[in-house]
Amino acid sequence: MKKIALTVLFLFLYTVTALAESDVYLNVARKGMEKVKIAIPDFLPEKKTFNINANELNRSATVLRSDLHVTDYFSIIWDTTLINKAFLQSQNSSKMDFEEWKLFGVDYIATGTYTYKSNNQLTFSFKLYNIKSKELILEKKYQGKLNALRLIIHNFADDVLLLLTGEKGIATTRILFESKTNGRKNVYVADYDGVNTLRISDKNNIAISASWTSDNERVFYTTYQNDNPNIIEYNVIKGKKRVFSNKRGLNNSIAIAPNGILGAYCYSKGENADIFIRNMNTAKEYNLTNNPAIETSPTWSPDGKRIAFESDRHGGPQIFMMDVEGGNAERLTFEGNYNAEPSWSPDGDKIAFTAMIKGVMRIAVVTIADKKIHYLTPESRFDSMSPTWSPNGRFILYSSNRTGEYQLYRLNMESGTTSRITFIKGGAQNPAWSFFTR
Repeated sequence: MKKIALTVLFLFLYTVTALAESDVYLNVARKGMEKVKIAIPDFLPEKKTFNINANELNRSATVLRSDLHVTDYFSIIWDTTLINKAFLQSQNSSKMDFEEWKLFGVDYIATGTYTYKSNNQLTFSFKLYNIKSKELILEKKYQGKLNALRLIIHNFADDVLLLLTGEKGIATTRILFESKTNGRKNVYVADYDGVNTLRISDKNNIAISASWTSDNERVFYTTYQNDNPNIIEYNVIKGKKRVFSNKRGLNNSIAIAPNGILGAYCYSKGENADIFIRNMNTAKEYNLTNNPAIETSPTWSPDGKRIAFESDRHGGPQIFMMDVEGGNAERLTFEGNYNAEPSWSPDGDKIAFTAMIKGVMRIAVVTIADKKIHYLTPESRFDSMSPTWSPNGRFILYSSNRTGEYQLYRLNMESGTTSRITFIKGGAQNPAWSFFTR
């Protein structure tokens, strides 16, 4: 199987120049503030490229436009005919005409130039200008293989966001999900926007319930091999696998603590299912829930001190939480008869979950402090399920069959807008968003 190296595709950042001070931070992060207008012309070669379709590299500026558009902080100029001409003119004259750019009514312009050599080496130079102050405020160069093109651009998008807002970006994050592309469920990985899909599980065995470690270096999932559902640990840097748990019975729904030392997973032998906590260093484990009910789908609090999970100890599945040592179990959901698949928010204040209302699955959030529930997806005849948070807490990714086949949708928690990000034959379900990659 083709190996995947999530962190080494981006090979080398060799020049970093940040020219802006903290006082250039934008106020766009505040709800209701006007978006900042930014121009991003098509990228241009610095000199003749070697045996490559330059138009493809030029048009890859669309990736940067999309990355910044997703943040909801920027207003993008999508019709690039005129700004492309202006950028080409500035390249020919080796001078940025700020007065001309003011005519476009933009606050910033982000440009990219590149060189490509016969050894498959791609070098990108990015610049960010403040049009009002007539300053170059950010300049960065990245070098990598051609297949790292999108990752290079994602990195610059996150650099722009960090400089202008002080917030970490999600453009370099990744997602895991399940798909039946090959006729049976397998685990796939993709960029945060659903592009660059790659299968990481054995195509000959069903694989489900994937999750990340907080350093994004390992992926865990359940695979049905040797007539038993076992949990596999996959090192995405080395491309190596090992068995995490193959006890006879169901091994499933693993979640790794933020410190990377403890793993919570569901194990059942017979009708009862409990959540076990294992020390990843010593392999010692204990039964956390130890209840005759079915308990599964653990999710960690950001501080690693508590675990939320679903349990049917009072009838239908409901969301509970308890200390990682096993005490202070507390029920969080009381509306409806089916609440499952909890996902703890990065700020620690909320838990997203799947709620069944009138026979239809919906995405909901419960606030831990007051146990109030807010439904994020509207009443409809289509199901929405399996929420997972972006690491900055501004988005939720979930699967829905609103088009007939399950695909992944990204929900903006501030604006309420939803965008479909996968268009995969075989569908996409049960996503898991990675942690920050940088």
